[in-house]
Amino acid sequence: MTQAVGLGLNGPVSKEEFDRLEEFYFSRKEAVRVETCPMADATLLEHYKERGYHSQRIFKRDGAWDRGG
Repeated sequence: MTQAVGLGLNGPVSKEEFDRLEEFYFSRKEAVRVETCPMADATLLEHYKERGYHSQRIFKRDGAWDRGG
């Protein structure tokens, strides 16, 4: 698995769910990669912020990629 998709689209993301996501990648010595939908629940973004994650790029509606910040 190269990235997780669909997180937060079915409601809030619990701390335990985010812990499992990280453990999946960390146990494989891989970076955590998540494709995040703009409609994802805000709790997902809170977990990103609390744990120091940032976006590398943003997919716009027109299909173009922008560099994230």
